[in-house]
Amino acid sequence: VESSTAATSTPKAGISFRGEYNTSNNAHMDLGIIMGEKANNTNANTEGALTFHTRENGGNITERMRIDGAGQVGIGTASPDQLLHVKATSGNVYGKIEATGSNQAAGLYLIGHSGDESRLYFGDEGSSNIGRVVYAHGDNSMQFTTNSSEAMRITSAGNVGVGESSPDTTLHVTSTNPYLTL
Repeated sequence: VESSTAATSTPKAGISFRGEYNTSNNAHMDLGIIMGEKANNTNANTEGALTFHTRENGGNITERMRIDGAGQVGIGTASPDQLLHVKATSGNVYGKIEATGSNQAAGLYLIGHSGDESRLYFGDEGSSNIGRVVYAHGDNSMQFTTNSSEAMRITSAGNVGVGESSPDTTLHVTSTNPYLTL
């Protein structure tokens, strides 16, 4: 499939999947489309993207997923800025990893380089990393950050620091009011 649209007009070409949706009048429509397109309208720029389009009942055919020229995948966004970028402009966004068979587990692995970290970020539209859980592979510690400040650390020896990044006892609390309530 080839597009004859001028390079400066963002040419597109694709495969349409059509089907009958109304047996009483033999009406057919596009149910899904996979399209290759030039990613921009700059002459001699060869970046391309692959887009996937589907249709909800009663709705229009809409782009749902895109793989851009850098290999980044966007679901709900036409401009992914990470290897996987999932976005919704209304409603909640959830991911699911499910294992429902007998004696089956589900998991999520964050694997970082031995000299770096594995990170889980929490944020909002104002700050993308206001909360974090970080595992530092270099010293095998885990840090918990809230409101952009480290709140707790667990060392490889199992020492826990609350308000303390270098705990030297099983529980090390550093605070202007270091009271413990039991």
